[in-house]
Amino acid sequence: MGNWNDEKGLSPLAVGYGWAMRILSLAIEVGLVILAGYWLDTRVETHPLFLILATFLGMTMFFVQLMIMAGNQKESDQTNESDRS
Repeated sequence: MGNWNDEKGLSPLAVGYGWAMRILSLAIEVGLVILAGYWLDTRVETHPLFLILATFLGMTMFFVQLMIMAGNQKESDQTNESDRS
């Protein structure tokens, strides 16, 4: 596994804060989608149809974006390892 802070020269604490902010932004996106589903349910009076759909949509978005982040990190690690050779 490569060192995450080789390119930027950041401390491990700074790298940790960066990852925490990425995950927090994903969680906020999920929360906003779920709130939109709840709001739509109250407007259309279809409790809990849109809330359930929004929950599945939000969680799917979360996992897809998380996998994209992990894939980008893996590519970055492989690039760092090849640069050292």
